[in-house]
Amino acid sequence: MGNSIELHLARQADTAWTAVVRPWLEAGRGRLERAYVVVPTRGQAHALKQRCLAEGAPLLGVEFLTPGLARQKWLALASAE
Repeated sequence: MGNSIELHLARQADTAWTAVVRPWLEAGRGRLERAYVVVPTRGQAHALKQRCLAEGAPLLGVEFLTPGLARQKWLALASAE
């Protein structure tokens, strides 16, 4: 399995949800692999998780991170290798 990194930017949360986040989650349904979603604030991460739950979107293996938390996690992973 190869790692891939994608960057998607959207001005509106609804646009991001319908154009990027929901289709991406649906495409990964049933896969047992780790994925990260980096959002600017913890509030936005919480709102996305709530929307996923409300609409039945799959969250298995998906972790929502702020930039600072992502940096800490990835530095720890890099030093472990």
